[in-house]
Amino acid sequence: MDKLIKEQFVKISQEGFKNSGKIKNATCVIESGAEGTCVGGRDYLFLYLKIENNKIIDIRYECNYCDPAMFVAAECLCNLARGLKVDECCKINNKTFSNYLGDYSEMATEHFSRALKLLLGGIKKGMNDSHKQVENNKNQMLIT
Repeated sequence: MDKLIKEQFVKISQEGFKNSGKIKNATCVIESGAEGTCVGGRDYLFLYLKIENNKIIDIRYECNYCDPAMFVAAECLCNLARGLKVDECCKINNKTFSNYLGDYSEMATEHFSRALKLLLGGIKKGMNDSHKQVENNKNQMLIT
């Protein structure tokens, strides 16, 4: 684990992983299995979005079997995407991420790229394809 990831992971741990967890009545739930973001069959990321008037009001994540770099990437992605219009998420890139962190980390950027791919791929799929309705919540998309 590189120094930047370690520092950021300690920081978000101390802050209590502010963006971690489900959103009750999320508008969109995106899971990483179908979007190709799993690595070695281990990292598994879920993104929960609350979207109103085409704007991401809230975004949270859950990680399963992930290393600290994915937690850092997911926390940053949530902070960067929250408040943006859905189409503005396309402007988020690896440079945005490095600027947000204040430094460059190859390992963190690799994980961020996968998390961003998940978000953008899930949003695109949700907008273009028919989607499953989540049980007991007809206003929620489950993108798998």
